[in-house]
Amino acid sequence: MGAHFLVLSVGLAPPVLDIHTGVSQGLKDMKQVALQFFLIKEVGPDYIVLEDDTTNVTVTFTDSSEGVNELTPPRTKAEHAKFFKHKQSRVGLEIPVRAFDKPRSIEIFWDQDDKFGLPRALPFEFPVSRLDVYSKQDKT
Repeated sequence: MGAHFLVLSVGLAPPVLDIHTGVSQGLKDMKQVALQFFLIKEVGPDYIVLEDDTTNVTVTFTDSSEGVNELTPPRTKAEHAKFFKHKQSRVGLEIPVRAFDKPRSIEIFWDQDDKFGLPRALPFEFPVSRLDVYSKQDKT
């Protein structure tokens, strides 16, 4: 499998259609990010385990206190984990991938090809209570 990395530019705010005026606000705040890609190894009741050749990462979710926007309700940590159930493609985390144990939001990037076969990673923001990173060499 090997470690896969990608550098891409992403919009921090996707195009938003104002439902009152019908006008798109467009992309804002573009930034370039480097990603490390992982396969989804396990989906638990409130966590996911990601892996590549050298590393396992456990992402433990927390409940959302509010929705992503006014049209989406808050989600539970179980709903966040369930989002990854039965997904077969890779997911990316922004480099460097470091452990933390204080709640915060992170972007998990969904790896997919666009209609022309070019790689594209779509960010999804999730509230996370902790992120654990393990070298596979440490686990033996």
